[in-house]
Amino acid sequence: MIRHFLQAVTFASAMMFLVPTFAVAAEMTCTATDANGCIMAKGGDGKETKVTAPGAKVGDKLNCDDKGTCTKKLMQ
Repeated sequence: MIRHFLQAVTFASAMMFLVPTFAVAAEMTCTATDANGCIMAKGGDGKETKVTAPGAKVGDKLNCDDKGTCTKKLMQ
């Protein structure tokens, strides 16, 4: 009985910490730049958003958080 309870608590705890990590990251494509990097990006829904991605160029794929801070996606 205790073993089943501990398994349930462990699973719930893991989901609490892992699920928000996946939900926050979004893949976007850079659409406009300035001297510092990407300033506008388009998401999968087609909406353009103001972002900050130093060193990124137009057409680069970005990983962005909900605050608009992005990093250039590495090719694998």
